[in-house]
Amino acid sequence: MQPFRWRHYDRRLYVAGDYSIADIAIFPWYRGADQRGVNIEEYPNVKRWFGAINARPAVQRGLQVLKEVQSANQQPHDDKSWDIMFGKTRFQRR
Repeated sequence: MQPFRWRHYDRRLYVAGDYSIADIAIFPWYRGADQRGVNIEEYPNVKRWFGAINARPAVQRGLQVLKEVQSANQQPHDDKSWDIMFGKTRFQRR
């Protein structure tokens, strides 16, 4: 059985025709796809799309900022901050 090839990308360079917020929103999900068990090599159209987005100078600048912020925040979240972001506390009125 042949894997799904994301044929949408056969005809387009970007998700919605032109570079848009759709590409910006989807791009982070493909970063580290291998860590989620997805081999991007099996999806040549997605790989081409990812390469096009990743090569954009503004994307590279954004990734550099992310890298700098991550290196400045080396300590992991404590239980309280984790609960505020992902637990029951995130829905409480403050």
